Amino acid sequence: MTITFSHRVIRRPETLSLIGCSKTTLHYLQKQRLFVKPINIGQRAVGYLEHEVQAIIAARAANQSDSEIRFLVEKLEETRTHSANAFLKSVVQYSLTEKKEFAA
Repeated sequence: MTITFSHRVIRRPETLSLIGCSKTTLHYLQKQRLFVKPINIGQRAVGYLEHEVQAIIAARAANQSDSEIRFLVEKLEETRTHSANAFLKSVVQYSLTEKKEFAA
């Protein structure tokens, strides 16, 4: 069984560089639900999933409206949670299978 979850996490400075805005503007976009929430990667560190940032950039390039981008952000965050939970579930199931085989 192969378990994969390969989402690259990029830090805030790289994210700001990709989208071409300031920290203040990023915060405003997040408050308006026009940009995804960051994920915690440490006590004092956050990051963004690169594919989510790229999706928002693509939506902007395609001239999507703010309401369309809000919908996209909502779906990206839902998918993030669902994918992470599914991955964790598969890891736990795989670990339990390995543990049973080892005990036998």
